[in-house]
Amino acid sequence: MTTKATSIRLDVEKRDKANEVYKKLGTNLTSVVNMLNAQVALHGRIPFELTIQPQYSAETMAAAAEIEAYFRGEADLSKYATPKDMWESLDADEQ
Repeated sequence: MTTKATSIRLDVEKRDKANEVYKKLGTNLTSVVNMLNAQVALHGRIPFELTIQPQYSAETMAAAAEIEAYFRGEADLSKYATPKDMWESLDADEQ
């Protein structure tokens, strides 16, 4: 296997914390990077899920809080006999 030195920029605090874990595992940053690269090359993907926390609007967050309050017994939500009744009520609220 041919190797080549590569330079990367890392957050120093996170690098140091990770190095503590690597040491406990009997390995080091270089070996972990090589393991990651081997898995990416073998499977053609990053071997863990990458996600972004969803950003919800203030309106959505308020609605979620209202529902949570309802389930805690702290709020009473409107009830409708039919969807038509619900839409008429919502339309009336907008006027």
